[in-house]
Amino acid sequence: MHNIDLDFLYEAYRRVNKRAKPGIDGVTAKEYSANLESNLKTLLNRMREGTYKAPPVKRAYIEKSDGGKRPLGLPAFEDKIVQMAVSMILTTIYEVDFYDVSYGSRKGRSAHSSKRV
Repeated sequence: MHNIDLDFLYEAYRRVNKRAKPGIDGVTAKEYSANLESNLKTLLNRMREGTYKAPPVKRAYIEKSDGGKRPLGLPAFEDKIVQMAVSMILTTIYEVDFYDVSYGSRKGRSAHSSKRV
């Protein structure tokens, strides 16, 4: 985690969807933001000390058009920040290794077709 500092976590926080439903801890983006600097400093310290542990993911279900339900995982808001920070680092490292014809979960690419989105 030596690549992550407080400014990096602020950027990860900025990129996280603030309208998403809260995770198992019930903490919303608005609640987390009330003490943002303190929360991010504490998070950074736990990440650097190796004591950060992602909480369980809350399970929810979305209705499908055929009457069934699709399971959905709702991580805690703080874990979304950590996931975003790690994603930002890994994207920077590995994006240069992908071929232009590689698709999937890449920015500007569709996982379901070979067309740019």
